[in-house]
Amino acid sequence: MPSQRTLPIVAVFLVAVFPNCAKSSLPASHLATCGWVCGEECMVKSMICDGYEACDDNSDEGKEPHQGCNLFPDSGCYSYKGERHYKCERSGECFSSQRDAAKCEDSTGPPVRECDGGERWKCGDGRCVERGQVCDGVQHCEDGSDEGRQPYDGCNSFPDQAGSCYSWGGELFTRCPGMLEVCTTMELAMVANSSREVAACRRCSEEDGWRCNDGRCIKESEFRNGIPDCQDNSDEVDLEIEWFLIFVSTVITVSFGLGISFLCRLLNRKNLHNFFHCNFCSSSKRCKVQQYNPSSPGHRGNDILKKPEEDTLFPSDDIPGDLINMLEDQANWETKKKGRIMRQMTGEFFSTSNLKSQIILEAKRNYVLVHNDSIRYYHLYMYFANRCSTVKELAKVTNHLFSWEMEMHQHNKLEVIKCWRLHLGCSSLTSNIINSVSDEPSFYSRCGTTFYPLRQCLRSVRRSLLKAKPKEDSAPHKVITLIYFTLLPFVGASLFYFELIKNLVYVHIFWSALLDLSRDKPLEHSFEFCLVLFSFLSISTTQILFLVYSFYYAEDIFEVGHDEDCEKVPWKIIICKMLSIILSPLLPCYVLANHVYYEAKMSRTRRHLQTMNDPPEAPISEDEHRMKVKNQKERIKLYKNTCQLETKSLLYRKLYSYYRVTSAVLDSLTVIVVLILLMFVTGRGNRDINLIVGVEHRLAAFFGISTRGSVVAELDLVRDVVISGSLFYSFGIVLTALVKYWYQAKNLAISWMGQAVLCFYMGFLTVNKLTTAISIFSNTQLISSASEADEPNMSLSWAVVLFIFLVLIRLALVYFYKRRFSIGLKSGTFIDHWINVMVNTLVIIPFVVQSEPIRELKEKEKQFFFSPEKTQQKREELKKKTQLLRIISQVDTHGVEREVVESVAGLVMPNMNFFTAPLLYDDFRAEIIKLWWENPSEKLDIGTVKRNLLGNNSGMKHRLLSLKREEVDQNIRVTLEHLEYIGLVNTPLLNPAPTKREYFWLLLLVLGENIAAVCVELGTGGVKTKEHSYYSWDIRLACLTLALMFLLAYYKKYHVTRDLTSTGLCVGWISNIPVCLCCKKDAWLSAPPNEDAMQEIITQDETDKMKRSVRTLQTQTSFSPYSYFPPDTTTTSTMTPTNLNQYMEIRSLRTAVSAPQCGGQYRTLRESAL
Repeated sequence: MPSQRTLPIVAVFLVAVFPNCAKSSLPASHLATCGWVCGEECMVKSMICDGYEACDDNSDEGKEPHQGCNLFPDSGCYSYKGERHYKCERSGECFSSQRDAAKCEDSTGPPVRECDGGERWKCGDGRCVERGQVCDGVQHCEDGSDEGRQPYDGCNSFPDQAGSCYSWGGELFTRCPGMLEVCTTMELAMVANSSREVAACRRCSEEDGWRCNDGRCIKESEFRNGIPDCQDNSDEVDLEIEWFLIFVSTVITVSFGLGISFLCRLLNRKNLHNFFHCNFCSSSKRCKVQQYNPSSPGHRGNDILKKPEEDTLFPSDDIPGDLINMLEDQANWETKKKGRIMRQMTGEFFSTSNLKSQIILEAKRNYVLVHNDSIRYYHLYMYFANRCSTVKELAKVTNHLFSWEMEMHQHNKLEVIKCWRLHLGCSSLTSNIINSVSDEPSFYSRCGTTFYPLRQCLRSVRRSLLKAKPKEDSAPHKVITLIYFTLLPFVGASLFYFELIKNLVYVHIFWSALLDLSRDKPLEHSFEFCLVLFSFLSISTTQILFLVYSFYYAEDIFEVGHDEDCEKVPWKIIICKMLSIILSPLLPCYVLANHVYYEAKMSRTRRHLQTMNDPPEAPISEDEHRMKVKNQKERIKLYKNTCQLETKSLLYRKLYSYYRVTSAVLDSLTVIVVLILLMFVTGRGNRDINLIVGVEHRLAAFFGISTRGSVVAELDLVRDVVISGSLFYSFGIVLTALVKYWYQAKNLAISWMGQAVLCFYMGFLTVNKLTTAISIFSNTQLISSASEADEPNMSLSWAVVLFIFLVLIRLALVYFYKRRFSIGLKSGTFIDHWINVMVNTLVIIPFVVQSEPIRELKEKEKQFFFSPEKTQQKREELKKKTQLLRIISQVDTHGVEREVVESVAGLVMPNMNFFTAPLLYDDFRAEIIKLWWENPSEKLDIGTVKRNLLGNNSGMKHRLLSLKREEVDQNIRVTLEHLEYIGLVNTPLLNPAPTKREYFWLLLLVLGENIAAVCVELGTGGVKTKEHSYYSWDIRLACLTLALMFLLAYYKKYHVTRDLTSTGLCVGWISNIPVCLCCKKDAWLSAPPNEDAMQEIITQDETDKMKRSVRTLQTQTSFSPYSYFPPDTTTTSTMTPTNLNQYMEIRSLRTAVSAPQCGGQYRTLRESAL
C-alpha cells in the first residue's frame, strides 16, 4: 500500500500524462442562456469580447471559432458583447444590426463613427470606445482605427475641415490664427482670433499646462527642460543640423580647397602677368626653401624643375661623382645571370653581388677622401638611398660602405651609427640606410623586396601600353598617381575638418541648450556660461592663429616669389597676403594639396632615377661610353630634382601639421574638457538646470539617434553613446595631431610602431593635463549629496583665475627655459618656436624642427668661414695623392697674405717653419680634436683653444706658460688651420641637440603643476563623496608613470638610432643626473674617425713609391707629414748632435702618412733624449 507522501506525486504524474482525462470532468466554455459559461461560473453576456480577459483560459476573448470574439465565424466580424455583427462589404466596417450594414452598402458617404447615440466612438471592427480614448496614444480598437491617421480614423476624424489637425480625444482641432504652426481647440482659436492674443492658443485645461504644436498638452515645467516631451519635439528648440550634413560639408570643403590649390598651380605654371614669379626671382625667401626656376616666358613645357648648373644649393662639385660612378658601373661588380622569369619581370639580365676585389681598394681610398667632406658624404649616401628601389639593393652598396666605416672606427658598430647620425641627420632615408645593414631588415622592407619584380613588371607593361618616353610620364599615369597620393590625405583632412565644424556645431548646441534651460537668462548660471564661453574663445583663438599662419607663410603657400628690387613687388605681395587672409579657413586644404602634388611628383621622379640603368655589357665603343656618361649625368639631375621636390613636400607637410596641432591643442582639447565637466558637474541633482540633459538630446538629434523606441534609448545609453563617442573622437584627433607634428619634425624618421608608442606617451600626458583642468573647475560646484548649507571652498572666478595662471605660468616657463637653455631653439622661425612651446603646455616634446640637411650643412660652412672657393680648393688638393704640392698661400681676413699649410702625398700638413715649438704639435692635435668634439656644433677658434688649454691643470698648461704668448698663438693657429683643412675639426655636421636636460626640466615643470593642482584640491577639500573626499593624485601618478614607460620604450626600441641609447635604464639615468642638474655639461654626440685607419687605407699599395719620392726630395719641405719636426734654429729649444742623428734616422724610416703613429714614436724619442 503506497504511503501518503507518494499519492500527490502520482496524481501530478497522471495529470501531466493524461491532461485530457484531467479536464474531462470540467465543463467546456460556451455560450449559454445565462451568458458565457467559464468553468463552473457563468458571466453576463456583456463581458464577452469586451477587451478584458475574465476566464482563466481567456476563452471569453479568444478569436478561435466559437470562442468569445468569434462566436459567428461566418459573419466576418468580431462578436462584441456576445452579439452577432454584420459586415459592410463596401467599407469593410462591422455594424451591430443588419439594417445599418445594408445602409452602408447603399451609401457613398464617410464611415459612421458614432454609437450609443453619439456618446461613444465606433471602431471600424464594430467595437465602441469612449470618445476620450480616441487618438490618445493608446490603441483601444482591435483594428487600431482609434489611433489611425487615415481619413475618418481616430486621429483624423475631421478630414473635411480645412487646416484640421489631429483630433485628440475625437475633438476638432484647428490652426491658431497668427500662429499657424500650433494646433488648438476651436474654442481657443476663436478666443485668440477675437482678442488678438495669440498666446491663448497655448492654454490647456490644466492651469500648469502648455500646448504643443500638435495640440497635445504637457506640463509647463516640461517646456524647454532639455528633454523632448511633445511628440513633435516642439517643446524644445529643434536642431536642424545633422551629422550627415556636416560630413557632406566637410567633403565639399576639402574638395574645394584641393581644387583651389590645383587651379592656382595651373595659373602658376602659366604665370599670368608675372604674378607668381619673374624670370630672375626665386620663391620661399623667408624659409630659404629652394624654388625651381620658372620657365621662360612663352615656354609651356611640363618640366619647370630644370635648374642651372650654378645652383648654389646643389652644385655639381658637391656630388662625389667619381665614387658614385665607380659604384654605379656594373663592370666593377661581380654579377650573376638572372632566371628567365625574373628577367622578363624586371627587364634586367644580371644582378650584382659584390664589388670586384681590384676595385675595392680604389673605391675605399675615394671613400676616405669623401668621409671628411660632410656635404659630399651626405650626397653619397642620399644618392644611393634614392637610387636603390629596395632595401636589398641598397644593402649591396651600404654593406661595403659600412665595412669601410667599421675600419675607420675600430670595428665599433656603435661608432658607425653615430657617424651616420652626425653626417646624414635624422630622416626616413637615414632609417632605410641603417635598416639595410641590420641583421634582420624590417618586415615592410622585406615585403617591398619580395613584390618589387611584380611592381617592375606592371610598370613596364604600363609604359609600353601608354607608349611613354624615357624620363616622362603619361597624363593618365600622372592623374592616377596624384589620386593615389591624395586618397589618404583626403580622408585625414576630412576628419580634421569634420572636427573643426563639429566643434562649431557643439558650441551652438551648448549655447542653445543653455538659453532654453535658463529661459533666456544664461548669465544667471555662471558655471554653464563659462563652459560655453571657453568653447567659443578656443575656436576663435584657433581661427585667429590660422590667420597668422596663413599671413606669415602666404608667399610659400601660393608659391609667389620676388626679389626686393623686382618690379611691382609690393602690390603682388599685398594681394597674396590678402588672399591668404580671405581663404584662411581653406588654406589647410590648400597646403595639403601642395604637399600631395610634390609628394606624387617626387615619387615619379625617384622612380625614374631607380629604373634608369645602363646596359649590362661593358661599353665597347665611344658612343656607348658617351651614352653611359650621359646617363650618369641624367641620374645626378634626377637625384637633385628628387631632393628639391622632397624639400617642398616636407615644407607643406610641416605647415599642415601646424594647422592640425593648433586646432587640437586649443580647440579640440577645450571641447573635451567642457564635455567632461558637462557630464560630471552639470548633471548633478542639486543644479538649477541640468545642461547636460539638453546637450544630450540635441547631440542625439545631431547624430540621428532616436530618444524614443530605439535600443539605445531603451537601454538608457543615449548619453553614453553621444558624449563618449564625441570624447573619443576628439581625443583621437588630438593624439594623431601631436604624433604627426613630431613625425614631420623628425623628417619622417619614426616608424609606425614608434608612432603608436608615442601616441600612448602623449595620451597619458594629455589625460594628466585634463585632470588638472577638470579637478579645478569641478571643485567649485557642490555634489549631489551635499546639503543646501554647504558651500564650495573655491568660487568659480577664483578657479578661472587659477587655471589661467597655471596655463600662462607653464607657457612662460617653457618659453623661458627653451629660449635660455634649449640648444635646438636657435634654429627655426618664431612660428616654429611658438608651436613647440604651445605643444609643451600639454605634453613634453624637446624642440625639434623639420630641417633641410643640405642647407643646414651649407649654413654651418658659412658659420665656420669656409667659402665655396676654399672648400673646392681643399677638395682639389685632397684628390692629388702622389705628388708634392707647393705651399698654399691664402689671404686672411685682414688682407695679409700668409702661408698656412703644405700638402704632401695628398695630405695637407702644417708648414713646420712656422712652428716655434715643434715638440708640441702632436699634443696640440690631440687636445684640439678632443676639445672640438666636446661641442662639434660650435666653431673652434684660437681664443677658445687657448682658454681651455690654459684653464685646465694638465701638463699642457705648464708647457704653454713656458712659451711666449706670440709663440702659443702661432702654434695653435697653425695646428688648428691644418686640422680644419683635412676636415678633422670645424667641419659641418648635423649634430642632434642633447635633450636629456630638456626632458628633465620639462618633466619637473609638469610635476610642479601637478603638485600645485593637488594642493588646490587639498585646500578646497577635494571632491566629496558619500564616504570620503577624493583627490586625483592617483590618476596623476599613474598617468605620469605610464607616460615615462612608453617614452623609454620608444627611445630603447623604436628610435631610429636606438643603439645609441643602449645603456641600462637605472645606470643610464643615474649617470645622467649631474647633467640634468646642470652640474656637468651634456655630452654631444661624437664619432671621431681613427686617423691610423684612414691613412692606412689611403696609402695602401703606394708605400714604397711614396718612400722613394720622399727620400729624393731636397726642398725645404722634404719631410714626412705628421712626423716629428726638423730642428728650428729660430726657436729657443736646443738639440744635441745625438738627438739630431736620431731624428734624421727615424725620419728616413717614416712613411708619408703616419700622423698618429709619429706622435708616439716621437714621444719615445723625446723621452730618450731627455
